Amino acid sequence: YGSLIRACCRGEAMPDDGTKLWLGAWVVPRASTLDRGLEYVTSLDGELFSDIAISPARETQLGGMKARALAGTAKREGEKVELAAVLFEARPGVIAVVLYVGLPDTWSKHRDELQRIVASVQPAK
Repeated sequence: YGSLIRACCRGEAMPDDGTKLWLGAWVVPRASTLDRGLEYVTSLDGELFSDIAISPARETQLGGMKARALAGTAKREGEKVELAAVLFEARPGVIAVVLYVGLPDTWSKHRDELQRIVASVQPAK
């Protein structure tokens, strides 16, 4: 994805400009509906983040799959971060999430590359 990612010898990836950001994707444990997936994501308050302020989830689509998107701010180990998540039904009964976390204004600096990464998500076969 162009200048966004520099692969390191330890299997890490980060923007070429050294900006701190994290992008992860995984199947949500024990969730078979988007509503249950949202419950899981909101349970991360206190586990990974504190002082979370998130917009209401909006219905959308991701690669033709039903999805819910939300964004907001939080603190991670005392440092203010911005975050965004998209939950989607990868196949019937399987809910997955893509979560972005970065320092303030990181999304705007890398918007095009990050949107291309999220847009590359396709339904499971």
